[in-house]
Amino acid sequence: MKTKDKWISRDQSSPYRSIAGIKVEFGLTDAMIEKLGEPDDIVDNPKFKSAEPMKLYLKTRVEAFIKDLKEHHPSEYDRMLLRKKRALRAVLKKQRNMEVQTKKIIAGLQFKDYNASEIPRLTTQQHFAWIFDRHGFVDDDEPWEPSFNAQINYIRHNLTNYESILDSIKGKVGVEKAYETIKAALNARIIEQYKAKLVESGDAEQLFLAENETRG
Repeated sequence: MKTKDKWISRDQSSPYRSIAGIKVEFGLTDAMIEKLGEPDDIVDNPKFKSAEPMKLYLKTRVEAFIKDLKEHHPSEYDRMLLRKKRALRAVLKKQRNMEVQTKKIIAGLQFKDYNASEIPRLTTQQHFAWIFDRHGFVDDDEPWEPSFNAQINYIRHNLTNYESILDSIKGKVGVEKAYETIKAALNARIIEQYKAKLVESGDAEQLFLAENETRG
């Protein structure tokens, strides 16, 4: 069983819909979805490997079912439309709540105090420590200069609460869509703060490196 990359329920261009997607987009109940019969495909859950496999239905098949429902069971069709409106309102409410929560989460990023001029050395030190732990030796003849991104990675993992913030929201209802946005915003704040410290320290070389790598 493989994960079908193209199915993503939020992508309206996808020919497939998951059960959750069908409920929100079309307003069908579990009982109605059962009447569709066997799914067109079954794939691994793309978010959680331990979750049950995901049943997928072709959108055209769902639309044909709804067309038949409208023609032969108009009262049931009207109730379906009402459920669809309620589901969409619930989704919009979750999105608004998530926008507010996202701002609070980003504002919660905390920094340990550090000397910007020490970051290249500390980054290099951690890099070679990682190589030694992995291979059991370090080649002293192989030079390594820490890129700006490597320095940002060091700050993120060692001098902020970035990881604990992401761990605290992982898997929560409604956060999946905002997860990458939150991650990028937190990273942007780390870069901004490091650049400010480089300006304060007058480290022109590192600031030049920062400006060039972030532009790229």
